[in-house]
Amino acid sequence: MTDYIESGDSEDFDALVAGLNRALIARRITKLRERLGMTQADFAEVFGIPVRSLRRYEAGHFMPPSVVCAYISVIEAEPDVVRRALGA
Repeated sequence: MTDYIESGDSEDFDALVAGLNRALIARRITKLRERLGMTQADFAEVFGIPVRSLRRYEAGHFMPPSVVCAYISVIEAEPDVVRRALGA
């Protein structure tokens, strides 16, 4: 029995890519939140993302849905505009 990824095994490759994507979005969200000087609870409250979900995304346990990824992109680009639009 082997404990490593065998070359050419597409299922292992897909799992590896999925894990990398989760890690990248986790890092991206964490860096954004830290750049804004916010705790997880603050970020979740201000931007309307459940804190439990945010924690799971940042830990890399779950990949956010595509709509959340798009929302994160908007927050990255214009956090103050999003805050004003949400009345925060």
